[in-house]
Amino acid sequence: MRFHHTRLLCLLFVFAVLLAIEAPLTIAQEVTPSQQLERVEVEPPERRPTSGSAGTGQGFGYDQPIPGGQERSDFPLTSSQVVSPTGRVANLATVPSAITVVENQGITAQGRTGIVDMATTAPGTYAGGYSTANMFNAQIGMRGFAATPASINRTAIILEGRNMEIPRSEANTGFLFPEIIDRAEVMRGDGTVQFGNKAIGGSINILLKKPRQNPGTYFGVEGRSWYGQREWAATNLVRGPVAAGIFCGMYSEQGFRVYGGDGQSEEFVGRPGPWELYNVIPSLNWKITPRLTFDVTYVYSKERMAAPDDVRLDRWDRRDTRDVSKGRADGGADERVDKNVLLNLYYDGGRLGSFEVKGFQRYYDTASYSYLFASDFGREAQFIRWADSGLSLKYTRTDQYRFVRNDLTLGSDLYDGFYGRGAKEISGSGTTASPYSLIFKNETSTYRESLGYYVINQMRFWDRLIFGLGYRIENYEFKDLYFQNRQGTGRVGQRYPMNKSAAFYSLGLVYDRELGSNIYCKHSRTYRFPTISEMINTGRTSTSHPNSIYFLQPEEGTLEEAGIRHWFTPNIYASLIYYELEMDNEILGDWDVRLSPPRRWNANVPLVAHDGIEFEGLVRLTPRWTLNGNYTRQRVYYRTDSINPRDFSQGRLTDKWVPPNPGEMCNLWLSYDNTDWGFSASIHYRYVGKRYFQGDDFNVARDLDEVKTADLAVSQTFFDGLTTLYFGIQNINDLQYSLASYYYLSSGVPVYQFYPNAGRTYYLGLKTSLDFDKMKVPSGADLQRMQERLYGAVGSGVDSLTGVSARIRGLMSL
Repeated sequence: MRFHHTRLLCLLFVFAVLLAIEAPLTIAQEVTPSQQLERVEVEPPERRPTSGSAGTGQGFGYDQPIPGGQERSDFPLTSSQVVSPTGRVANLATVPSAITVVENQGITAQGRTGIVDMATTAPGTYAGGYSTANMFNAQIGMRGFAATPASINRTAIILEGRNMEIPRSEANTGFLFPEIIDRAEVMRGDGTVQFGNKAIGGSINILLKKPRQNPGTYFGVEGRSWYGQREWAATNLVRGPVAAGIFCGMYSEQGFRVYGGDGQSEEFVGRPGPWELYNVIPSLNWKITPRLTFDVTYVYSKERMAAPDDVRLDRWDRRDTRDVSKGRADGGADERVDKNVLLNLYYDGGRLGSFEVKGFQRYYDTASYSYLFASDFGREAQFIRWADSGLSLKYTRTDQYRFVRNDLTLGSDLYDGFYGRGAKEISGSGTTASPYSLIFKNETSTYRESLGYYVINQMRFWDRLIFGLGYRIENYEFKDLYFQNRQGTGRVGQRYPMNKSAAFYSLGLVYDRELGSNIYCKHSRTYRFPTISEMINTGRTSTSHPNSIYFLQPEEGTLEEAGIRHWFTPNIYASLIYYELEMDNEILGDWDVRLSPPRRWNANVPLVAHDGIEFEGLVRLTPRWTLNGNYTRQRVYYRTDSINPRDFSQGRLTDKWVPPNPGEMCNLWLSYDNTDWGFSASIHYRYVGKRYFQGDDFNVARDLDEVKTADLAVSQTFFDGLTTLYFGIQNINDLQYSLASYYYLSSGVPVYQFYPNAGRTYYLGLKTSLDFDKMKVPSGADLQRMQERLYGAVGSGVDSLTGVSARIRGLMSL
């Protein structure tokens, strides 16, 4: 029995009950004018002060109370407030999690094209992955889960608190424009209690801009290298209790050169572009009463994801791309349509607590032709459909008695989805008698049902000592699991129920209440359920497995984490976090002797270790100059005794590094912000250490080179900050490096595959924000003031030295 209609009726029933509860209050409002809902007056985001991810420059604001009501509807979030770790608004000083808030504003936000660009600025985060050659939709890995498909299956993509989990090895990271994103909360480490499946390595909670906090109109246009262009526009109206808006965006990039061959700037070869994204996102917020709020958001994304061909070692070393054989670049692009409906009903009960109901529905459809001409991948086209719906309930309550405060969050998540995948392959010889055609190859389908309950509790003593507990139990089941191929072999009607629980406990101490300096430690147990892609042999590769469906056990692991976040002064901040994640088992490729000859296949590989340190820091050198950055040093290695039965000389996996995880990563920014001139500039340095190729589990092949790049961004505002003109250069040094890689042996000969970066990229853009209530036509005095602001300070500075500008103005007056 399916529950789609039942859940909708339950949601409508809860909505009707809450309306009935609020009916007396509504009638009283009509009688008593003083109790009527007043219009919410807010400023658009461009006029709010920008802040870094570490804090506002005055610490975490721990001594400031958190407003009541619903965040981003009744009040905006500050850079020191987060919602991911506890399921409610909390100050960074109180959360026992390694979390970075990436706000989409300020000079450091210029030039971003999507979620990946935002997330990879955080420590411990790496993007890449086999078969990806565009950072627009790259796989995001955290804390050593960078292997393919490890990063897809162990980093949860969260949209407005809703887990976008798909029961296959896939994550759609390129479905949103950065201009519609208010912030991304990058939580590294176990987030299973908070979000459920696939958060074993970390989570990225994407929070969208809401109409009530962003009134008016904002729009922009940006041109980029490789025939890239981005256009977006949004209009938000706020009238009393109703706030509504719509966002539209279009992104297109024709594709990039790999690198110049023999002095040529552009080669006469087929490039993989264009990459395209279309976004339409309407949203409505209705404050039915001062305590009851209804919010609905529809997210429509249409994507074209090109799959470029790899570059082999000989061409990579000689910097020549003109010899590109038929392969994945000729197979066409992936066409994706992603539709999401997010419903939210929030009731603020004051001292009795708050109750929240969330309804979800997602329809995700993909047509993939990238493997059509790739013999190594079965020469097939894939057609995938994922339809999912869900209902979440959450109750939060705060109680305080003298020196003790208790914050409680109770919740449940119910998901019901259908997954289907069909594959077709090329048939025929291309002659008149036997033309090319696509014929059936295999088909997979299943129903996935998940039901989880969780509790998160924090108890504070004297507002300094904090004890935290969390627990989640989840039933996860594949129903009617079906697989069939053209030969008629497969399985029908299989059922695979799984049940796991996750838990954590933590202890924290806020030793500086004024700035929020704190220290914490945490212990947690985590899990992840296997995906359909990991368990079903679709026959895509040349070697078939004797079992069409081979059931895997859920992953489990134990995380130990300790961290300190310290403010030396209101302008100097540093944090240091150490973690150890011991995986009882991890689903990776292991040697299977049932295959002839033995080869690696998916299995529950025991004893894989992840550990490392993560550092973040911020120094406000002057009111205008800011230096901030992060550094990660990590290890990811096998602790199993598995050996290669085909080549015993390669030895055991014990203590071997799990590729392609880098050992070191670093980001460093130097920013300048002159509010008097409206001018800002930033330079960003990025470093990624050496790493092994994907597939080189025995660490016998050559290493991938280090990545050392620099980015530059400048911007100038006009009309009191309403309009911004910006320019930037990414990869200034035009470094050639590989976003992804793969290594394997062919008849004993090593084969290296490189998926290169874009090279040096320029961008130039103009964006404008208009507030209807505060907007006016610029007068002559406004234009004169803008001119003086732009050139007056510069001219006076030059005059004080040489008087050159005065003489130039005198000559021009003649």
